[in-house]
Amino acid sequence: MYVSLNLSQEIDVREARRFLKGKGVSDHPVRRKIELPHVKICLNLGCGEYPFSSSEDEKWFNIDMGKTGDLVLDVRYTEKCFDPKTVDYVFCSHLLEHLTYREGDKLLRDIWDLLKDGGVLELHLPEFGMIIANQDAHIEGIYGGQRDEYDVHKSGWDYYTGKPHRRDLKTTLEEIGFTIVKAERHKPAQIGILCSKGETNERLEWRKTWAMEVYDVINPLSH
Repeated sequence: MYVSLNLSQEIDVREARRFLKGKGVSDHPVRRKIELPHVKICLNLGCGEYPFSSSEDEKWFNIDMGKTGDLVLDVRYTEKCFDPKTVDYVFCSHLLEHLTYREGDKLLRDIWDLLKDGGVLELHLPEFGMIIANQDAHIEGIYGGQRDEYDVHKSGWDYYTGKPHRRDLKTTLEEIGFTIVKAERHKPAQIGILCSKGETNERLEWRKTWAMEVYDVINPLSH
């Protein structure tokens, strides 16, 4: 399995060498591609203040525009760094709403292309319908905190409404080809979705462990 690295991403070359050395693989020169040992390759897109640690079985690439990422990269160009069908798990928490609908659609399709057969996507984001129906929901759920240029929401998503003037995640994901395995609404106004590329043998559980108070469990087979 190979991870493509742009020549400008020197920090990632160094990080890749350290990882290979820790796995007992010879520290050979890294050029534009590196070969990784047989571990699960996991992406944390827009990791922010919640990077994941790698283990013996999983290599996490925490991707963000800020200093917390292993890979400092605009997530809209993630597909340029990894070869198709090489990724096992993609974690995407409170990122999609910061993209336009066109950018969000493209990112979800890029994730599909990157995932291996049986790979998993975990999504968390504000649900627009829950926000406007909940008087206690924070206005930041719609517009973002606006603390900096990245902390702005550009789109609003629902799990499913069936209305042509709203954007439904269920419809979008299934049109791409994903199978929704698990979906929950979390207080105060968030949606969490686990979906797979085809069938998966994994017993899927949330990787996210914070702000996960369940409000409603959704049957993926219904609307």
